[in-house]
Amino acid sequence: MWWLVYLLLLNAALGLAALEWAWKKLAPVRDPANENLHKKYYGFRRLDVAKWKKMRFQIGAATTFLPKLIGFILVIFVTGVLTKLVTLGVTVTEERPLTGWRSKAVNFFIYVGASVLL
Repeated sequence: MWWLVYLLLLNAALGLAALEWAWKKLAPVRDPANENLHKKYYGFRRLDVAKWKKMRFQIGAATTFLPKLIGFILVIFVTGVLTKLVTLGVTVTEERPLTGWRSKAVNFFIYVGASVLL
């Protein structure tokens, strides 16, 4: 049962490391004084940045990182395999895009995969 403790510690360490990396990369977005960025990407501006508390993100990152990562990889893999099976034998180019039932099936797989990820 000792491996479970190591797995939980690994989950917490990886989750916190990923959060710290993302928190550092999001510094320009979190800065309300960065008007150039907010003017350039007005539709993507965050109005709730003042309410972001790092501790709340750390709790989520330390507890759910590995299950979310495994689920993400699994959903991407299954969506890719199903899409590959549906488009077997079809050549898709810019001049000849995917149409018909195959297009609807691929759109459905992507829609369901994205819904599961959220």
